[in-house]
Amino acid sequence: MKVVFVCLALVAIALCAPQNPKDVTVLQYVNDVRPDGYDLLFETSDGTLRQETGVLKNPGTDNEIWEVVGKYKWVSPDGEEHIMDFVANEEGVGGPGLGIRGALVGK
Repeated sequence: MKVVFVCLALVAIALCAPQNPKDVTVLQYVNDVRPDGYDLLFETSDGTLRQETGVLKNPGTDNEIWEVVGKYKWVSPDGEEHIMDFVANEEGVGGPGLGIRGALVGK
């Protein structure tokens, strides 16, 4: 499951990489971490947005796993807005437009 979080973090970092010389400012940032879950939200002045909620399912059991639901948004250089919804859970990572589904790591 750590691989899923690392992959999602890398996607977020890649989407936040500056693509032009104008200064980008953070408009919103929320990072609420709890023992049974978390909420993350950030939005920048260039139209980038990341919003996700993680919930620990089956805590304390052999089937303990994180389920993460969220979306990310960016604006391409031609001004087109792109929004991707995703779910990461015991079935893998997927969502409309992601084109992938299935477990990323062995059990």
